[in-house]
Amino acid sequence: GRPSAVSRDPSDTTNRTDTGTRQMQRRLEGDIDTIVLKALRKEPERRYHSAQELADDIDRHLKGLPVRARPDTVRYRTSKFVRRNRAIVASMCVVVLVLAASTVVVGALYARSVSAREAEVLARDRAERQAAKSKASLEYVVDLFRAVETYGRDITVDKLIDEAANELDVTGVSDPEVEAAIRDALGTSYLNLGMADRAEQQLEVAVRLRTTLLGADHADTLNSRHNLAMAYTWQAKYEDAEKIIREVVSSYERTSALNSRDGAKSLTGGGRVLADYGKFDEAKQWYNRALAIQRELLGETDPDTLVTLSGLAIIHERLGNFGEAEKLYRRVWVMRRKKWGERHPRVLVATDNLAVVLQDLGRIDEASTMYADLIPKARDTFGKDHAYTLAFMNNLARIY
Repeated sequence: GRPSAVSRDPSDTTNRTDTGTRQMQRRLEGDIDTIVLKALRKEPERRYHSAQELADDIDRHLKGLPVRARPDTVRYRTSKFVRRNRAIVASMCVVVLVLAASTVVVGALYARSVSAREAEVLARDRAERQAAKSKASLEYVVDLFRAVETYGRDITVDKLIDEAANELDVTGVSDPEVEAAIRDALGTSYLNLGMADRAEQQLEVAVRLRTTLLGADHADTLNSRHNLAMAYTWQAKYEDAEKIIREVVSSYERTSALNSRDGAKSLTGGGRVLADYGKFDEAKQWYNRALAIQRELLGETDPDTLVTLSGLAIIHERLGNFGEAEKLYRRVWVMRRKKWGERHPRVLVATDNLAVVLQDLGRIDEASTMYADLIPKARDTFGKDHAYTLAFMNNLARIY
């Protein structure tokens, strides 16, 4: 057997082994085994040819050099080199590891620097584009307010917006995204003034531009389409309004963006369209879906949440649930007054809503008192010919 096996005691069945014995085994295994076995070969051609050869191999082993008795493989020669030069090899390993780590770090830093540079370039490009758009928008607004010089101090808001729309039609702007933003703003302004037909004209252009430039599912496009649906429903174009608002909500669902402020707003808008179209049950479902999102994301007193509560109140009112409608209307009225004061447009609308349901409940004196306070404020805030002012006066006339 091998010399290294002589140190093992076959009768020892324990797991413990004497330290000196282990060291002896390790020293005898490998080259010593090979040298002894070669010297004891039965075949003369496989033994050392002379005592000097045996002595030389023993000397090579003691010096840590490869012995001639072992096959001359790369692995064997490398292992002998490593054992012979442990300190040098250890130092080289440290250097290699440092270089490897440095390469990784430098590569990462380079990649990061490239990414950072690319990000910086992209950010700078976006900033420059945004700055250009802002500049174009600012120049447009400055030109718009020069209309005051033409019409004097008596120019009205609707006249000023008309001038803006006419100027945009005649001269235009160089950037179509800027034009789309201006068209959307003009359309929204017209809606707030109760001029839905003029709002429709501006919003249709905004939708067309933004769909082409940004895509149908872009947030800006969806916002313009939502506004256009509102313009349609104000003009009793319910089929057109319903088609658009359903597409808007579907887009938010498809892009997993429905649980957001804008997504909830689209549901509220859909509730308004469906309610105006007489589809009260479905409208109530849409309002409740919107309300669940808004309460979680925005809170009970957020303006969007209050719009949805008002919509639900309208549904209850139209279904004859006047007591529930009054609770919701009054909650909205109180919170809006607390947030915006007495003369804010949304407060005035909330006042009218509450006064109307008080009439339905037969509490005429309360309703009359509210209208006596509301109508003068509406004339001052909206103007005597505004759609809201006229609607408030019409609701007041129901009392008499």
